[in-house]
Formats: sequence, structure tokens, C-alpha cells
Amino acid sequence: MGSHVQLDRARWWLLVFAGACGDIGNATPDATPADAGGVDVATLDAARCVPSPASLRARWRGEGDAAEVTGVYPGSAVGGVGYAAGRHGTGFVFDGFDDAITADPADQLWPVGSFSVEAWVKLTTLEPGVMYAPIVGKYDCGGADRCGASHWYIYVTGAGFPYFEIRVPGTTVASATATTTAVVDGAWHHLVGVRDVAQRQLALYVDGAIAVAVPLDGGFLGAMTDDGAPDPVTIGAVRGSGTNALSFDFAGAIDDPAYYIEALTPAQIAAAAAAPDGYCP
Repeated sequence: MGSHVQLDRARWWLLVFAGACGDIGNATPDATPADAGGVDVATLDAARCVPSPASLRARWRGEGDAAEVTGVYPGSAVGGVGYAAGRHGTGFVFDGFDDAITADPADQLWPVGSFSVEAWVKLTTLEPGVMYAPIVGKYDCGGADRCGASHWYIYVTGAGFPYFEIRVPGTTVASATATTTAVVDGAWHHLVGVRDVAQRQLALYVDGAIAVAVPLDGGFLGAMTDDGAPDPVTIGAVRGSGTNALSFDFAGAIDDPAYYIEALTPAQIAAAAAAPDGYCP
């Protein structure tokens, strides 16, 4: 009799723990916490996710569609974008031939000052001969229209290194490459590119830690401007200069690409990289 009671209690606690933590297999946290037999589910989930920064302007979660969490910048799928297990829930899968997500057709996501771009990526191989595998970016010269020269992009180089690049009208390109951290290894990696106007630097973080920082001066700290023609954010591909054609050179998975209108702090970036369920709902 006593052994049966102990076994039932063990099963009950196992069910409580599993329910409290949601799907342990990298799933999103519970959207509606509830008390289960005295166990505070909200407290348990809080340790598994972090609050989204107030500076968030767009995040495309890849939960089976191209929706954007704020509802302001919904994406559109190009080609045969797939969805599979991501770093959190599901993510986008690109084949390197005809897949992309485009968003922000109204051309609003241009930074005036500090900004950050974030994504989780998983790459096993690079397309043969590729110079850059594009993750997420925005290019003012993309499309068969006028060109204002603004752009921001996170790539993986042909050597497998994360790369963050910006251009402000009237300047050349400023970039930061994490030359000691290859990410083409079949594992998920958290990448964050930051332009910090106050610190006057361009920084690239890999898996929660700063990998490289490059000083910025003068025009590199100025506003990126719209050329008056739509140049959408592109995920998993890159727009060519003066053409509507896309180059599809990313063959792998991308999860939770996001754009912020501030320089995320080292503590915010480290917390996001470490949280099993990413950002809280």
C-alpha cells in the first residue's frame, strides 16, 4: 500500500514539473501560467524565458508562418520556405535556391541612431562558392529603383564566420567579422549585431558574448535614410543592387530574427542567449 502511494506521488510530481515547464524540447514557454498543486508555474517559466526589450520593433518567430509579433510588419514567404524545429518552437528553413521571407514593404525599419539586429542560425554546410550567406538585412539599393545607399545586414561569410555590416549615406561600408568563431557546425548560434552611437562602435555578439567591436566615427553614426522606394527586410536572401532579383545563398535554419531601436546591452544579450525558451510571450 505504502509503495503504491509513493509511486503515485512521484508520477504526480513528474506531471506537475512537465506541465510547469511547457514542452522541454526547446518549445515556447506557457502563454497562460496557472497554479498546479501549489507549484507556481509563472515562477518556473520566468527562469526559462526573459522579457522582450521595450525597444523591440519587429520579430518574426517562424512558428509555421511569416507573422511578426507586433503585428505591424507581417512577412511574406517567397519560394518554398519550410518550417522545422527551431531554437525556440519552430523556425524558418531555407534551401539556398528560392526561399526567403520579406517584410516591411512600407520601408520603416531604418535606424536613426543606435540599433540592434538579432537572429538564431543553424548551418551545416555553405553553398559552394558562396561569399556571404545572408541571414537578415535591409538594402536601400535593392530593387529596380533609386538608391540611397543605406543598408544593414547580418551574414555568415564563405569561411563560416558571422559578419555584421552597415552603410550610412555618404559613407563607405563599416563591418565587424567574428574571425575566431565559425558557426557552420550544425548547432544553433545566437548572433546580435549592434550599432552603439553612445559608445561609437559597431559590435557583433556570438552566443551571448561580444566577439568583435569596431570603432565608428563621423557619418557612420548618422541616420540611415529611405530612398523613397520600398526596400523590404529580407530574411534568408539578399537583394541585388538595382534589381528586383534575390540571391538565395542561405541553406539552413533561422529562428526569431528581430530588430530593435537601441543598442542592446551585454547583459540583455547574454540573458537572451542563455534562456532555454528565449523571450517570454
